[in-house]
Amino acid sequence: MALLSVAGLLVLLAALVAYQTFLMAPLSETPPEPTAPGATTPAPESPAEVPPVSAEANTPPEAVAPEEMIRPDSLVYPLVGTPRVLKAFESVDSAYGDYRQYTAMALQAKAGDSVLAAAKGIVTTVERDPAEGVVLALDHGGGLSTEYSGLGAVQVSPGATVEAGAVVGQVGEPGPIRRAMGSHLAFTVRVNGNPVNPLTLLKQ
Repeated sequence: MALLSVAGLLVLLAALVAYQTFLMAPLSETPPEPTAPGATTPAPESPAEVPPVSAEANTPPEAVAPEEMIRPDSLVYPLVGTPRVLKAFESVDSAYGDYRQYTAMALQAKAGDSVLAAAKGIVTTVERDPAEGVVLALDHGGGLSTEYSGLGAVQVSPGATVEAGAVVGQVGEPGPIRRAMGSHLAFTVRVNGNPVNPLTLLKQ
């Protein structure tokens, strides 16, 4: 009877040891699923690349440089010498049937007198205005432009570059609404498209 009890105890101990060994054994990894014939195994995904941050992205835009100021005495007279002013800038202009301000400066001249470029520039316009006669315009850069109205012959073409004091044409007959003034040159100065008093920029 004692032998049977010892034998039973040994069997019980052996069973406990086997169960403990089973619990401590590492779990086996799940085998990969078989790949179908001809199928390609997808490559492992690489981590998404973050584009580098450009230093220029956080750089504020450069401030726009202020436009260069137009200097006094930067223009020469468009006629030889210092002609008399027949009609001043911003004087009352009733030629159109109303009372607007005159945006040019009318200089006394004779038909055939040479018309000079007031500064170096590019010829932008040569056209006949039904009211002012033949008009020539020059772009001098920096927002400065000049116009010469009431011309006869014109010696330059659009796109040509002229130097300050170069002859660009001759005084002709005034436009229909200006004939009462007689032969003259209407000289207009604009800064950024706005007419300004030519006397503030002409060399005296």
